[in-house]
Amino acid sequence: MGRTKYRPTYSLEMAKRLTAEGSARMKRRATKFLIEHYAHADLVAADVFSKIEERHFRKSVELERKPGTWADIYCGMVYDETEWYVKFFIEDEEPVVEIWSMNWDGAFH
Repeated sequence: MGRTKYRPTYSLEMAKRLTAEGSARMKRRATKFLIEHYAHADLVAADVFSKIEERHFRKSVELERKPGTWADIYCGMVYDETEWYVKFFIEDEEPVVEIWSMNWDGAFH
């Protein structure tokens, strides 16, 4: 069976473990949002990932800026009394979680 936007591309448990271990990189947009609102961006990223559950999965999308790479989108998990939106993929070679978006759900960034 091929790729579909209706199922996660990556193991959520692996993404949570890698992020907790510090094996995550954030793109500029995600980093900027976290730094503007929190003192420790890496700790917040790990905490937000720890709140993600399978029920928060929304869809997988092919990244426009990285054709051929699919990212999983999760939203609705609550951290710091706010719902969050996260878009990420796992880079197979290292492995490391690449966080493309991490912000309050619905927030412009």
